[in-house]
Amino acid sequence: MKSLSDINATEVCVHGGQPTGVFRQLTNALARSRHRPTVRELQAIYRDLRKAVVTIKRELATDTLFDTRPFLELVIVATGFARQRIASLRDS
Repeated sequence: MKSLSDINATEVCVHGGQPTGVFRQLTNALARSRHRPTVRELQAIYRDLRKAVVTIKRELATDTLFDTRPFLELVIVATGFARQRIASLRDS
């Protein structure tokens, strides 16, 4: 299995296979970004998305989010949750 070993000088294998580890590494990767979410903000978005996924799958009668329409819906919903949870995104 191939994987990326480096994103902006951030080692991607250090997340420990857990969402919080991924969020911690995302905050490191976004450290120089205008939008710098906290781990807590990312955790809240993740919780929101987990609930929304059930609805998306039910409404589209699918078991996957990786078809075109479910993925698009997920992106739209995630963007909305991010704007609600991350103050710097509300202005953009």
